[in-house]
Amino acid sequence: LPPKMAPFVREWWRHSIAAALLAQQCGQDLPTDHAYTAALLHGIGQLALFEDAPQDYPNLVERSYAEGLNLLECEREAFSVDHAALAGLILESWGLPEELCEAVAKHHDADAETGLAVVVQTGCAASEHLGFGRCGCPEHAGAQTPSASAALFENFSSFDSLAVQINQIEWSQG
Repeated sequence: LPPKMAPFVREWWRHSIAAALLAQQCGQDLPTDHAYTAALLHGIGQLALFEDAPQDYPNLVERSYAEGLNLLECEREAFSVDHAALAGLILESWGLPEELCEAVAKHHDADAETGLAVVVQTGCAASEHLGFGRCGCPEHAGAQTPSASAALFENFSSFDSLAVQINQIEWSQG
């Protein structure tokens, strides 16, 4: 990672890596690397919004959390799109598989239908719960997510090791 990276981008990156590692842990029944890849890319819409509005977008995220607002609604109001829908469109434009695009686009939907979408939700929510970035997870109330998160917390050997893995990846980037 570049040494002079914007604080928002650093937190976004750490959230994405944590979500990917957690999703991989709970998506072991999915095809190889699908859970990791989908969770790694689930927040790409946030990066696009940041690139479009490098001052305004981090302020919008801060305000939504400070005031207890729904981040996705704030994004739609300010940008006419939320980061999840935008991420799905970006991945679609890259020609990635439809299941992956849909799982990313619906990672905040309460009625996520595929196992991959639920795994991405779980990785996202768990990483945010552990303090890795802000993706709007407090707002999504998917019925399957709490039980999936509980199982993840029971099965994950050490959350300290997650932080170590993320730090090692970050430091290996320079």
